[in-house]
Amino acid sequence: MESNTEKLILLQEKLDNHIAEYDERRKQEDDRWDHLLQCQEQNTQCMKDLTDSTKGLIEAWEAANGAVKTLSALGRFVKWLSGFAIVGGAATWTVEHFTK
Repeated sequence: MESNTEKLILLQEKLDNHIAEYDERRKQEDDRWDHLLQCQEQNTQCMKDLTDSTKGLIEAWEAANGAVKTLSALGRFVKWLSGFAIVGGAATWTVEHFTK
């Protein structure tokens, strides 16, 4: 049978081991969180840099879309005007054809 002193020493060793293990895990978790925060800050900076570097491209894309919309409206207007030209051409041909 073990004496009380031996039991106390064994319990103290177990407690010391648990405390050491806790301290090690706590340090690992602190390091992990520090790494995660550092990665998040780097990702945020990279996203900001990407946004800044593509700003000109986005503005050019929006300008091109505006030009396409403007040209589309101009095309519809010309098509509308061509309807008058066809009617006018037909009327001119009819008048010239029957007045000769």
